[in-house]
Amino acid sequence: MGLNLAQLFCEDSDAALPDKRPRPKARGWKSLEAAATGLAEFLEGSVTSIHPYPLVDGTTSFAVIRFQTDEGKTYRPVHLAQGRWRTGDPPGQLPLFGLNHLQAADEILVVEGERCAELARELGIIATTSAHGAESALKSDWTPIASKRVVIWADADAPGEGYARDVVATLRVANPQIEIRSIRIPGLADGEDIVDWRDDLRASGVAETDISERLAVLMDGAETWVETSSARSACSALGVAPGDSWPSPLPIFDSVELPPFPIATAFPPGCRQLREFVEAVAHTFQVPVDLPALLALATFGLTLSRAVEASPQPDWQEPLTLYVMVLLDSGERKSPVFKLMIGPVYDWQRQLQLSMELDIAEAENDIDILQERLNQARKDAAKGKNTKPGQSIHDLARELRDLESSKPSAPSLIATESTTEAIADVLIENKERGMLAATEADILDVMLGRYSSGRPNFGLWLSGHAGDHYEVRRKGREPIRLARPALTVALAIQPGAIQDLMSSAAAEGRGLLARFLFSSPSSIVGYRELEPAPIPTPLSDWYGARIHKLLDRPVDTDPRVLRLDDEADKLLRRLRERIEAELRPGGELASNKPWGNKLPGAIVRIAGILHGISDPDLRCTTINGETMAAAIAWAPYLLAHQRFVASQAGLDTTALVAQRILEWAHRERKTDFSRRDAFNGVRGRLARRTKDIDEALDFLQDLGWIRAMEKTPPRNPAGGRKPSPRFEVNPAASSSDDAPTTQNTHNAQNCTAADEEATDADS
Repeated sequence: MGLNLAQLFCEDSDAALPDKRPRPKARGWKSLEAAATGLAEFLEGSVTSIHPYPLVDGTTSFAVIRFQTDEGKTYRPVHLAQGRWRTGDPPGQLPLFGLNHLQAADEILVVEGERCAELARELGIIATTSAHGAESALKSDWTPIASKRVVIWADADAPGEGYARDVVATLRVANPQIEIRSIRIPGLADGEDIVDWRDDLRASGVAETDISERLAVLMDGAETWVETSSARSACSALGVAPGDSWPSPLPIFDSVELPPFPIATAFPPGCRQLREFVEAVAHTFQVPVDLPALLALATFGLTLSRAVEASPQPDWQEPLTLYVMVLLDSGERKSPVFKLMIGPVYDWQRQLQLSMELDIAEAENDIDILQERLNQARKDAAKGKNTKPGQSIHDLARELRDLESSKPSAPSLIATESTTEAIADVLIENKERGMLAATEADILDVMLGRYSSGRPNFGLWLSGHAGDHYEVRRKGREPIRLARPALTVALAIQPGAIQDLMSSAAAEGRGLLARFLFSSPSSIVGYRELEPAPIPTPLSDWYGARIHKLLDRPVDTDPRVLRLDDEADKLLRRLRERIEAELRPGGELASNKPWGNKLPGAIVRIAGILHGISDPDLRCTTINGETMAAAIAWAPYLLAHQRFVASQAGLDTTALVAQRILEWAHRERKTDFSRRDAFNGVRGRLARRTKDIDEALDFLQDLGWIRAMEKTPPRNPAGGRKPSPRFEVNPAASSSDDAPTTQNTHNAQNCTAADEEATDADS
């Protein structure tokens, strides 16, 4: 989409969740005016000005569009790529404003902002500026005016002074002999500029022609630029250390600090063994505690589903099913933890299957005998023989159908395929409850219809979470009918795999995303103990026994209902009041109302599950205040992680490929490499062709991680392929402190190309 890094984040750290307004067109617009109109609609504002940045030949491929929105003034850069206008900066350094006017002038006025430059030209002075404000002077190419006389009019504030120093430093690196002077107007208020100066003169009755003459006088009388003690040198302004030709590189992704899992408060006293078990699993497998905690909660939700429901109000009933998704890279030991946490369910199934073998065999024998009798009856009827009463074909067929429907079957509660048929079969065979569990992202491809003509089918997912009636008719087969399906979903997959799901309009519009509880734990790889203590046997035994006990509970037509005591009701009411306030315009949940609306229900479900773990016999059917307080402790954690996952899913592929190139260069200890080398090092889903990495290489140059080598190796006289462009690598890329792989330990997209193809088999 051409977005830059800054546009992926809220301007205020306490701002609301990323809003869900229609996105700008991914393929761009045919004209600059259409881009302005489209972006204004996206921002829900109006266009205040369009500032093209024409090149020397007068053609325009970059522009800045300014808008007025309810939140205030804002802007968006756009650039021309492949015949269409797209959001974001073009690759490489940005052009100066009014570049087509600068070549013929001997003296240039440098101001801050396009409106100031336009006003100066209206007053008869050739002026220029750089894009994106006072902090971004170094992003532009100032060499076109490095051989001219330059006069700087800085805004009357600290950022304006900093901008002027950046411009001076950059120009003097390009031309140490350049003549630079400055205009300083006494009496201007803080932040005022040439526009305010002109407006003040107008207000005092000065004519426009006189204002032009006064500006010309100011240009003639401009004083020589004097470096102050606080002024930065050219080297420091450009991030270059003395004796070093490399700038200090900028990070590709900013760090994000997410709240840790609230292990101390997330479980009530009655779940003390569960808390200790979760901590022991995290320690033994050296994984974030978030992973076993969420998997345990989902597994216990399965054991209670269809048997128990929580009802905070007479007209409000929540099934105890959860959809959880934990995001961790390959090699984080997801698979063995997953196997351990849901292992007792498989054990229970095997034990029950062994105990039912005789009953199943007897039922199968009875069915076979009756089938033979039915076949014989059909033969007799075909020959015209009379049958005894009760032995007619219809009687035998009815008896066989009843026998088949009552045949005992061993439970199989867990599905690893996400097709509608596979999930439905599990639910039908297990009294309408079941679990979808996976550690691979293929499950999301099936969900999104990747293998069914691109048509996603979320019906069963939605009904299975809410417990709503579900029915689908199938050609040539019995229809699927589920009265109160209870589906539990537990996924532990790689972060990069959820981009398609999070960007799916169907998944968002149907409310599927609002049903998931996300977790993006901070990786501890590189800091793991190599010989941790094993899980204490009493804790493992307790965990398995508690799951078996809850699974043994009979599933009746009507589930047992859990109510709230006065303290729990009071705590839940306070939470709902806070959430309701955050759903208002400007609130933390205002732009994510579907998920926010379901958060109280999720907390009620968690409370019901914690109650069931504490009291597996359900001697008490009232959730107390301690249990509700523990469930509410999950809310800030879930909110922060959901917001993070939603924001990270929108990262553009250029930054992701750039990150992978850096990781490859760091891993291979490269001091320089060719374009072809880089492609071979990171090729994969995001880089299928060599040209797919070109924008990433430009991006890395802009950030100071690499730079193009001046000399390209000559073509081989004997023929062959054209030599690939080569790049030097900033030494910071290979240092342990600044290595790109350690810049952001909480970036949901921070995975290597090798990770993309890998599975958790190495775990």
